Amino acid sequence: MASPRAYKLFQEACNAVIPAGGMTVSEWSDKKRVLSAEASAEPGQWRTRRVPYARAWMDTVNDPYVHTEVLKTSSQVAKSETINNTCGYFIEFDPCPIMLIQPTIDRMKEYSKKRIAPMIRDTPALAAVVSDEKSRDGDNTTLGKSFVGGHLKMVGANAASGLASDPIRVVLADEVDRYPRDVDGEGDPLSLAIVRTTTFSNRKIVITSTPTIKGASRIETEFEHSHQFKYYVRCPQCDALQTFKWKDDQGQYRLVWEENESGKVTSIHYVCENGCAIEPHQKLRMLDPDNGADWYDKNGDTLSDVLDNRKHSGVIGFEIWAAYSPWLGWNELAERFIKASREAKAGNPETLKTFVNTMLGESWDTKNERPDIEGLESRAEDYEADVPLGALLLTAGVDTQPNRLECSIWGWGLEGECWLIYHEILWGDTSKQQVWSELEELLTEEFKCERTTATGERLVRTIDAACIDAGGHNAEDVKNFTKAHRGNKWLAIFGRATGAKEAITTKPTRMQGGALLWAVGPNIIKDKLFATLKVTDPGPGYVHFPKVYDEDGKEVENTEYFKQLTAEKRSRKQKKFDPKDPFGHSQYLYKKIRERNEALDCMVYAYAAKEHLRPNFPELLRKENLHCVKQSDTVYGDVVPEKKYRPRDYAGKMGGTGGFVSSWSKGRN
Repeated sequence: MASPRAYKLFQEACNAVIPAGGMTVSEWSDKKRVLSAEASAEPGQWRTRRVPYARAWMDTVNDPYVHTEVLKTSSQVAKSETINNTCGYFIEFDPCPIMLIQPTIDRMKEYSKKRIAPMIRDTPALAAVVSDEKSRDGDNTTLGKSFVGGHLKMVGANAASGLASDPIRVVLADEVDRYPRDVDGEGDPLSLAIVRTTTFSNRKIVITSTPTIKGASRIETEFEHSHQFKYYVRCPQCDALQTFKWKDDQGQYRLVWEENESGKVTSIHYVCENGCAIEPHQKLRMLDPDNGADWYDKNGDTLSDVLDNRKHSGVIGFEIWAAYSPWLGWNELAERFIKASREAKAGNPETLKTFVNTMLGESWDTKNERPDIEGLESRAEDYEADVPLGALLLTAGVDTQPNRLECSIWGWGLEGECWLIYHEILWGDTSKQQVWSELEELLTEEFKCERTTATGERLVRTIDAACIDAGGHNAEDVKNFTKAHRGNKWLAIFGRATGAKEAITTKPTRMQGGALLWAVGPNIIKDKLFATLKVTDPGPGYVHFPKVYDEDGKEVENTEYFKQLTAEKRSRKQKKFDPKDPFGHSQYLYKKIRERNEALDCMVYAYAAKEHLRPNFPELLRKENLHCVKQSDTVYGDVVPEKKYRPRDYAGKMGGTGGFVSSWSKGRN
């Protein structure tokens, strides 16, 4: 046990963290910080009372017994400006070696030019101690500022050389969820930076970010290991102390609104935990500490009580989201949610993910992204022809195996709606010509449409493009096959799991011998496909599947097909930083959860073929309408079925799979 003298010396050393005069970060900011016009919606003197909850973030830095602070926040809550305030405080009032980290060097350069440089220029206290980078002082550059008593080093988390350098007393790590997990093979960039603070007993580490993916979010992990605080406010009606919540424990929205057809909110209020209706204009008053607002931990202790009595381990965490923002109204928050929800229902969940991350300040849970097998199987329907109404384009995806080719033919329509037309397995040695001849026959086949021409005949479609996997078995055979049929837009492809920026490259690689090879981004496509498979209402983004019958006209269960279609899940891959993919650290690759995934691969390749064509679906519909009878002038109109189509005989069987669709039902008129 330490002696009283040793403890006194330690306490005196800790108290030395706050320089003479005892000015805190918020006090310094209110007195000296000036917000720049190009970086702030409210330029001029900084006022902490405008964001009262942020005072705790800034002043906790001054507590001698807190070495690490974690901010898990949404956007629009002044996180970045409080980081800048902290940075300015240590530059001018308590000079020391400081490191400011952004996810990449390029992003750091941009942040320095748009945030740090204007702050130094427009804040006289900082301009007096940091010379302009355009001056002859070589110590001041875009990524480095020197001043008496210390320096500011601005680095990207994607470069180990910048992180493992001189001793650092203050580390300000922003947007840590977007850092690579491993940088240049030297380990975690945040850990590399924190190690530089070891020699300082009064070190300060501030870690901030909006969350990303549940189970892989760095800020979520850091927050979980901190002494956690949330901002409580009092209801103006019943005085109940509570936090703002998006949903309550029963899943009911706390923000209640009315909206018009365009998604514009016409009225909104927040429902207090006791049922009171809190109007938007009352929010700012609720945020004021003079009206009872304060930071509380899960035990009901205030932040000041925890800090004063040292009821913590040195790591303090704060969590807050956009409902508290003085700049973002509740109506705008609701409208963003309405827009994101509508896009998610149409098969594009990315906007909803962004809303959850940046507005709610929560991580996105991917466990429900993969559709359930039973739900997909139950939506199988009878088509009135090979190609149903709405399918304006046909593409094929072909997976290659040593003993077979598997081919899926898909129809594509307006607003992402699509139809599985046919899936067939062509058995045979894929190093022999026979199976390739069968594939050629399939890819040149004519498919009858549900729509009829002005003369009463059914429209006929052929496959517009096909993608054939050349990245696995029999790559040379695939290249030779596609080279011989180049005019048919049959493409040899390979998957680019990392670094891909599009579904399929616009320009191919010319291989020796003249074959052309296109790169496909399977992860990009799978993100989109799994999102569309979650759409439950026919229409935009919906995926249709046909019922399948055996040769006797009896419906066949196709569980195996749907197992293959959902045979993968997203999983985070820890890898070295890829300069072509600056956010590769948070890249989620797809891993098999079942051995067989050919159905999914075929759909991915068919989607890539569709993207290769860059189709204009409204124009395709216009042209189709020119040839059709009046009763079918609309793709989504009601059409009276003429007759049920008889199923086509199986082209092959898969042993032991129990009803797997080796050949989809097709009709003939």
